[in-house]
Amino acid sequence: MRKIILCLATVTAITALSAQPAHYHNTRQSANNHHLTFYELPISAQTFVNTYFDRSDIKSIDRGRSGGHTSYNVRFRDNSRIKFGADGDWEKVHLSRYDVPRRLVPPRISYYVSQTYPGEVLMTVERRGHHWIVELSDGMKLKFDSSGNLKKVIDKF
Repeated sequence: MRKIILCLATVTAITALSAQPAHYHNTRQSANNHHLTFYELPISAQTFVNTYFDRSDIKSIDRGRSGGHTSYNVRFRDNSRIKFGADGDWEKVHLSRYDVPRRLVPPRISYYVSQTYPGEVLMTVERRGHHWIVELSDGMKLKFDSSGNLKKVIDKF
């Protein structure tokens, strides 16, 4: 009888210990990342997606929190993605297969890119504070100030 109780206690302890990391991981993940429906995005983010993209191509929508900053990440089936701030304004657009809509980029930046890098596709555009960062299809990254003046070229190599 003593051996049976000892075996049951051992099995129970092993089961409890092996289940803890998975439960702990899932709890931590859900505390920082929440899966959402389209209608749980801020209205301005919904409008942005409806204006520039096909909503039926959305693969997932997550809300994340990091350092007190809330963001929304929308992923599409082709691995394109958009990052929105807490207010629903877009912060970063990365497209996998086609050019970022030029209406998202200030005219001065769009003109510079088309004149200096003809034939290159604008894959990523990011608004970071008072700066704009764009990435071209050849991997070149360009940093502009808020007036559209080139500040830095980050070579692909």
